[in-house]
Amino acid sequence: MSTLICRRLGQVPRVLLASRTYLAQFGTPTTPKSLMAHTFVFLLSSTKAAPD
Repeated sequence: MSTLICRRLGQVPRVLLASRTYLAQFGTPTTPKSLMAHTFVFLLSSTKAAPD
């Protein structure tokens, strides 16, 4: 029996962006699976302070 507990801590909105130049050169992904063929840059940012 597992002692692990699953609990929602919050939500993190995600946005995928691409320049017109990138899309013209590599094509526009049409499905989530087609994203696997593309190059990504991941940025993590927090604009709110952590609760005390």
